[in-house]
Amino acid sequence: MAEETKKKVPLVKGMIKILPDGQANLVGMKCNSCSEIMFPKTTLCGACGKEDVEEIDLSTRGKVWTFTTVHVSYGSICLTPPYVAAFVELEDGGYVYTPILGCEPEDVKIGMDVELELLKTGESEEGETVIYAFRPVEA
Repeated sequence: MAEETKKKVPLVKGMIKILPDGQANLVGMKCNSCSEIMFPKTTLCGACGKEDVEEIDLSTRGKVWTFTTVHVSYGSICLTPPYVAAFVELEDGGYVYTPILGCEPEDVKIGMDVELELLKTGESEEGETVIYAFRPVEA
């Protein structure tokens, strides 16, 4: 018998939108005054200071903008060091601070193409709890 797919539930509400097919989008904001794209969601534009912002779905692809290798973990992230933490510049604008999965730290390069992936952090009564991460785009 096939294993039942459990519902994916974002660990932090409002950062990830889980679509009916199980895929996901990050949720950000766009300033209607200056067109700045921001993540995570906010009520005030970080570029121009205006409150004229709207919620948008962000691109699921981007490029590594800068990164570091984490050798001593902190917080509640479910990764074992060493792993890469990076700022990813999304295709449609905005930056995301994220772990990079699916490759060795020495394989990560600035400008590398990456895509969104959900990382299971545990289980809840609602389903599998997930956080966002990125992984290299397969050639």
